[in-house]
Parts: sequence; C-alpha cells; structure tokens
Amino acid sequence: MKISIRGKRYVYLEPATDIVDTQYDLPSDLYSMLLKRMPFDHIQHCLDPKLKNLLPDPYILPDMEKACLRMIKAIQNKEQIGILGDYDVDGACSAALLVRFLKHHGIASEVYIPDRLKEGYGPNEKAFEFFKKKKCSLIFTVDCGTASSTILNQHNDIDIIVLDHHLPTEKTPSIFALVNPHLEKNCREDLKNLSAGGVTFLFLVGVNRLCNSKFDLLNLLDLVALSTVCDVMPLQGLNRAFVKQGIRVLQETKNLGIQALCKIACLKNIQSAYDLGFVIGPRINAGGRLGQSYLGVQILTTEDPIKAAALADILNQLNQERQKLEEEILANAIKRVRDEKLDQFSCIVLHDPNWHAGLLGIIAARIREMYEKPTFIAGAEENGVMMGSSRSTDNVHIGNLLQKALIANLLISGGGHAKAGGFKCSITALPDFYKFLNQELAQNIFEPEPNGIYIKRSLSGIDRNLLDMITCLEPFGVGHEEPIIAITDIQIKAPSLVKDQHIKCYLIDSLGHTLPAISFRALRLGLKESLFNPSSIYTCIGYLKNSPYGLQFQIFDLIPQEHKNNQ
Repeated sequence: MKISIRGKRYVYLEPATDIVDTQYDLPSDLYSMLLKRMPFDHIQHCLDPKLKNLLPDPYILPDMEKACLRMIKAIQNKEQIGILGDYDVDGACSAALLVRFLKHHGIASEVYIPDRLKEGYGPNEKAFEFFKKKKCSLIFTVDCGTASSTILNQHNDIDIIVLDHHLPTEKTPSIFALVNPHLEKNCREDLKNLSAGGVTFLFLVGVNRLCNSKFDLLNLLDLVALSTVCDVMPLQGLNRAFVKQGIRVLQETKNLGIQALCKIACLKNIQSAYDLGFVIGPRINAGGRLGQSYLGVQILTTEDPIKAAALADILNQLNQERQKLEEEILANAIKRVRDEKLDQFSCIVLHDPNWHAGLLGIIAARIREMYEKPTFIAGAEENGVMMGSSRSTDNVHIGNLLQKALIANLLISGGGHAKAGGFKCSITALPDFYKFLNQELAQNIFEPEPNGIYIKRSLSGIDRNLLDMITCLEPFGVGHEEPIIAITDIQIKAPSLVKDQHIKCYLIDSLGHTLPAISFRALRLGLKESLFNPSSIYTCIGYLKNSPYGLQFQIFDLIPQEHKNNQ
C-alpha cells in the first residue's frame, strides 16, 4: 500500500501472468484491467459497443407502448404538445430530442423549463398555466415528474407522459403514462442507468417502429451522448454504445447550437467524453444555474446560425460568471472543511444561506472529488427552507439515501440517482438531517477504497503507443474509469505556477528521458509548488494525454520515494 502526498492510498494491481491476450492486441496490464472490470464476453461490447447488439425492445419498459401510441395519435391529429424539462443538460437534451422529432413530423411543440431559483425542480402550477394557455392536449415531462404525484394528479384532465430516470417515491403519479426503467422489476441493469435523454431516445425508437417513420434517429445520438455524460451515468452497456456512437455523430454534427458552442470554446472537434462533460456541458448548464434555464433547449434546437452564435456567446459569458462565483464559494467551503475538520466524518455536510442555489451541485462535486466522501451542500435560504445538492462515491447510492430521509420526514423534498441528488430541507431540520446522514453512513465509507493502479511504467515506457492503446478503451467515465498511471523513479524539474492554481513542470529520469507535465488545480488539491522538489525522487500518479505540443502527463498526486544524493 502506497500513501501519497495527498494522503491517498494506492494499490498496484499487477497483471495476471497467466492471462494472454490473443484477440485484442492490448498490453497485458490493460487487458488484465478489463478482465477485472468485466466478464470476458463483455470485452467486445466495451471496446466496440454497437446499438444493434445492445438496444433493447423499447416496449419492455412500463407504459412505453401506450405512450408511443399516444404520441402517434397526437402527431396524426396535429395536437398541440407541451414539453416540460429539467433545467440541467440532461433535461435540455431530452426536451430537444422531442422538439426535433416533432418538428420533423410538422408539430411545433411548446417547451417550458422551470427557473431553478424561482420555481425549483419539476412540474409546477405556473408551467401548467402556460400549457393550458397554449391549449396543449398532451404534455411530456422529461428528466422529472416521477416524484411529482401531487401536482400531476391535479391535472389529470390533460394526458401527461413522464419520461424519467429518477428513483420513484412510494407514491407515483396517476397519469396517462409513466415511463421509467426503475418501475420495471426485471429491467436490465444498464437500462436502470440510462439518462433521461437515453429513456427519451428509447421512446422515440418505439414511436418510430410503430409508425414506420423514416426519421433517422441516429442523427440524434449527439444529444443522447451529451445527456449521458453530463448526467454522470455509468458508461457501461447501452450507455456505452450511446456515447461511443454519439461522439461519432458529434464529430460531424449538424446541430448548429453544438457547432456554435464548440467554436466559442475553441474546440475544433469533439473527440471524447471529456469534451462533453467539461467543455460543452458546463456552458449549456450555465443558463440553468444562473437564472436563464430556457437557453439550453434554445441552443440545442435552433436552426438559425446567427441565433446559435448569439446564444453560445450568452452561455459562454454566463459560464465565466459561474466560474468566478464557484471559486469564491469553493474557497469558503474548503476552508470550513479544514477548519472544522469535517473530513473526519463519514460524509461532508455544509450549508450557507448566502451560497448561490445554482452552484450547489458543482461545489458538492468538487468537495467530493477532494475528500472522496459523499457530500451534501445546502444554500439559498428562502422562508426558512434551504435548497441542497449532493454528490456521492461509488459505494453509496445517493438517491436511495435521500428517499430514506424523505420517508423519515427530515426533508421537504428529495431524490436523485446513484451519483447525484437534490433536496429541500427546513433550516430547523438541518441538524437532524446531518445526524441521520452520519448515522446511515458511519459504517459504510469512513475509509475510502484505495485507488487501483493498473499501469506502472518507467519514464522510458511512456510513449505514443501506450497512449494509443489507452485511447482504444475510450470513452471513459463512471463504471469505466480512465486507468491511473504510475510513473516511477522520476524527478521534477522547472516547476512553475500557472494562473495561480496549476503547476507546470518536466519529469526526468536517471537516463535523461523527459516528459512535459501539468497538475491542474494543484493548489486546491493540496499539491503546493514547494512539494515539487527537484532534489526528490517520486512516483507520479496521473493520466497520459495528448497536447498541442505532444505527449503530456497530467499529475494529480505524488508518492515520495527517496531523496537524491546531491554530492
């Protein structure tokens, strides 16, 4: 067991000597990694996931066929259709999928995206007033609705179809159709991990089959891939096919909004899940976070290049504003964790009524990343109620935990899925909620699992061929993480601080081999510049990447080995 400068534990997972790769032409360590992650017969689906092999019969999901038939009827009768989506990327993509499909069939839908700050999550009375004024006879809710029985049951005079992936509560709404993989007891596990965009795509597949539509749904996989990655869904099974094929569509996307976002982000071509999750996604999310939730759907559905460019510019500016606010809140949150020693508990819980509600999820994700513990962040108090967001580790299902707290009457509302969730809590109930969380988690995750290192190389073994082999395993994400690399016996030369938070340097070994390296957000992660000691020998932990200047190593941790003799 190796303990790092950041206090993390690492275990070298040596490749099995009796395993021989005769089929995939992978290095033994990468091949061994795949076999530890999945059965042998799943490897082909991992390396080359194809929709024709993984796409299920859509009608196995509850209410799916009924919902599809109702959609066909609405199209045939030229009904007015309303779409209510969540304010995040998954909600925007799901709504955009329906908008684009309906537009192909000559139906101009009415879209309503609630304001995160003023209206909160899910269907509300204001939305139904909007749809009734537009004389909608069929309403879809996407990426929301499963836990909204109270409001939806009040409007059963209109046909409502919910396309969702969030965990159901004890009481589901009594509506025309509720399509959610979690309601099917014998549902394939990979279908339970679909994003709302994935569920919506399956719905459109079902509609297409029943009406023999000539609409090419494959052109919509760019939106499905975007929703899957940005909602942090496991990249296994069908999700893997969605993202792999979706990235191919994205490389030649006809979506003017995505083209405009790539241009303003100086992204020549979308190549990986990283580009979706950390370049395109945050810009789409920025509107929902800062009070202009409708912008995401608008940019993903516009067919006007001038409008697309203008929307991309607005979203880019909002994203820059979001980044500044995030840095301020995150610095305060990290200080409190350290001052109050909150990392000693089984989970990290913070609240501040002055924290912007639209940024709580990002802050929770950053804190979880740093301390590897489930994190709950609450802010933006109004009338004694605080909004909250949470992010989890691999071994805690955050949606189940919030549902349990809701049943215990500790929350006003709450729900989510395995990795993320949202909640509302009375400020007077917060202490009991904190106590509940620590009691529930105390025996589960106080000591995080050690990080497994599959690739251990000397610097001379780091080359283009290794990067090519790793690239063959993309896309990376939850459930199929990028392999951690340990480069042994190196020194760090010429460390320099960049933009007050990153550290650039060079790795060098005793034979004179060198490799450019960078540690992003090093200071936040606890890797101070003084720790990059040129007189010490380290094992560098990180990822091998391609940069405009060639190979580059991204350091996220260091393991000191010994001090060099400077005689």
